[in-house]
Amino acid sequence: SKPFSMKQLFLPILLLAACSLNAQLFTDDFEAYETGDGISTASDVDPWVLWSNLDTEEAFVSEDVALSGTKSLKLEGTSAAGGPQDIVLVAGLEGQYEVTFSMFVPEGNSGYYNVQENQIQGTTWAFETTLGSDGTISFDFDGVVLLTGQYTSNSWVTISHYIDTDSDLMNIFINGEFLGQAPYDGGQVGGLNFYAQGDTQTLPLFYVDDVIVDIADPVVVPQQEGCTDAAACNYSPSAQVDDGSC
Repeated sequence: SKPFSMKQLFLPILLLAACSLNAQLFTDDFEAYETGDGISTASDVDPWVLWSNLDTEEAFVSEDVALSGTKSLKLEGTSAAGGPQDIVLVAGLEGQYEVTFSMFVPEGNSGYYNVQENQIQGTTWAFETTLGSDGTISFDFDGVVLLTGQYTSNSWVTISHYIDTDSDLMNIFINGEFLGQAPYDGGQVGGLNFYAQGDTQTLPLFYVDDVIVDIADPVVVPQQEGCTDAAACNYSPSAQVDDGSC
């Protein structure tokens, strides 16, 4: 299908959001839809699309659980191998952006999402994230797990990504706590893909709520603190900021 432009997708949302007190580039808490709605067809202005335009990929609005309000987006696989539900929030953003959302993985299940490097899904993956049934959340960059953390099943976990396509860096926070910094492999924040997949050992089942995309500050390599006085016995050649310990 023809790729969407950022203007086509986000401008109508931005104009609507500007009327609120907390305007953001894009938000979706799924409260505006009817229970059972297919997200890709529920609204003309929402940039949710099917991965490859197959009806079986549709994800549906549910009232099973919700972080805010009464509704969330439900994705459920038919086997431990994953699929077929496969939905994409197309973006095509360059620069510095926050991508935040919350996920709920029931006990005994697992979940997954990835971020695409451009607007044409399936071309290149910036990174992939798996929420395992054992409570581990892992961030995979080009086949290598660089960051891992913990989450609690049967509970909402909020995941925030601060992505900078200029510095090629990303900071990740879990429930407001800094998890770590990792390289961001992509010229764009192309799209956010929720696929009914997981740890391949358990049935994929998860819910998504309170999706936010907003402009953010640049992401830089943190300066290392230490003693910067070369005459001191605890001098640290790699320190960029003196911490007063000399």
